[in-house]
Formats: sequence, C-alpha cells, structure tokens
Amino acid sequence: MDLNTQAMRWRDDFANNRVHEVTGKVPALVFENEERRRLKPLSNVTFNTDEVEGLGVTKMFRVRFDRNFTSVPPRLVGQQVLVRGNENEVRIFLGPKEVAVHRRSWGVGEDVEAVPHREQALALKPGATAAFLPTALTELGEVGLQYFKVLHAGRSRCAKRPSGSSSWPKSSATGRCSMPSAT
Repeated sequence: MDLNTQAMRWRDDFANNRVHEVTGKVPALVFENEERRRLKPLSNVTFNTDEVEGLGVTKMFRVRFDRNFTSVPPRLVGQQVLVRGNENEVRIFLGPKEVAVHRRSWGVGEDVEAVPHREQALALKPGATAAFLPTALTELGEVGLQYFKVLHAGRSRCAKRPSGSSSWPKSSATGRCSMPSAT
C-alpha cells in the first residue's frame, strides 16, 4: 500500500474521529454539522496556465520561445508580439489579433515553420530563392546562366565544407568562404 493511501486512511479512521485536544471536538463531526453547509461550489472558470512572453520578431521572421524558433508572418519583422504557449500549441498575437498558431515543440533548438510564412517571405523577396537569376546575368544568356551556376555551386560547397578541411579556407578578414584561385 502506498504512503498516500496510508495517510488518507490514518486521517479518516483515526485523526478526524477522535476528540481534538485543543478544541475538544471531533473534527469529522464539526465538518459534517457546521462547515459543510458553509462551503460554496467550485467555479466552472478554468485557470489560464499558459506561458506568456513578449518577444521581438527577428529578421528571419521568427520568435525564440522555449529554446525553439517559431515562424510568424514576415510582415511582423522587427515588431513586438505576445507569445502564449500551453502544453499543445504556441499562439502568437500582435495586439489582440492572433497572427500564428503552431504545435508546441518540446525539443531544443528546433525550427517550427508554417509553409505560408515562408511563401509570404519569398513573395516579398523573390530574389531570395536559390534558383533566382539576377537580371544582369539573364541578359548574358547561357554565359550568365553558367556563371550563376558556378557561383551558386561554390557557395553550396563552402556551406557544406567539413570543419577542419582546408580545401575551402575561410578568409580571416571577412569570415567568408573563399574559393581557391586557378593559377
């Protein structure tokens, strides 16, 4: 038998049924005859137990909540929003208006993104897609396209360079990846 069960049995069978040495009354009889009728029913109102934080929206249209990043509509970049999280979801408000709802992530360092938020960001900045070819290179035709592919491939290889590898060294001045020169 667990301790809670033992404690309740002791309270109900022994402690509350004996004469209290200070009051001179039996607690169980006092409760039944005097206290019970004074009790009011519990309210049906539930208590709000959400975690609530006021946070700024980053330039990547994210808020950092509970060690994770959560997306918001990109038009909110730089603004302060109210984030409410319960056990199942994270809701984000701009003033009284709810602007985003996501499932609650209990992981660490996760990026929770709504697809419409990314689509809205790309609509605001169409040049942000990897396949976007700048106008000046488009005018060069096939030569411009090949040049763009070389640039994009170098950028991708730099981003994927394993740490400790010297094949794509970072420039100490800029911290950017520099391609080896063809000599």
